[in-house]
Amino acid sequence: EFAATLIANRIKTRRLDFRSRQEPARLVEMSRSFSEANQSEDIGRLSYSMPFGRGMTLEIGGEGARTTLRQQMQSFFDTNGDGVLEELVVPIGDARVKELRGEGFINHKWTLNSRLSLNSSLNVEYSKLTTNSAFNRGRTLTYPKPRLDARYKMSKAGQLRLLIERTVSQLDFLNFVPSYNVLDDRIDAGNPGLLPERIWTLELGYEHRLAADAGVIEGRLFYNDITDPIDRYPL
Repeated sequence: EFAATLIANRIKTRRLDFRSRQEPARLVEMSRSFSEANQSEDIGRLSYSMPFGRGMTLEIGGEGARTTLRQQMQSFFDTNGDGVLEELVVPIGDARVKELRGEGFINHKWTLNSRLSLNSSLNVEYSKLTTNSAFNRGRTLTYPKPRLDARYKMSKAGQLRLLIERTVSQLDFLNFVPSYNVLDDRIDAGNPGLLPERIWTLELGYEHRLAADAGVIEGRLFYNDITDPIDRYPL
């Protein structure tokens, strides 16, 4: 059985922000910023699934994506305190980011018996990032993403689950480009060198369903190993 998916998305965002202070005789504008961001995302996915032995199903396929961002930004500050705003030259005021991403995957589902089932998969993601930043022109990234999900029904109401998984986040290109911080009255530069956040998850869980569908009681033990977490902090 073949399955195909095609997604196209376009987003245009315009922002006008300003900061002022009230003086005894007048309202004085301290800073102002205007930005326009155009984002696009095109995704195509093709897969084929088939029976693969007794109690097993195999799915293979691939996904390709193209993601872009173009942001134009103008900012004005009262740099000399005379009450008149002057345009501030923003690094990468006309910012551009593009990512070409490809991913191949294989998923295997195996129902061994009425109590035990195994779902395993391996995805390999490849992406090429390019920017017009002088600090980081781009890079290529490759990440394998294995996953194992095993479930054992201890009784009609109780189920034990083991999960081993590696996930890779998708980057938000708005973190790559400058932005106006109205609260602190400054320009935040952004970081075009960001890497995706990677997480290894090891989880053991138990689920118990109450009688008459009255609810579920669930408990789990888990361990997460996180690499390159994405956060904001002042330099």
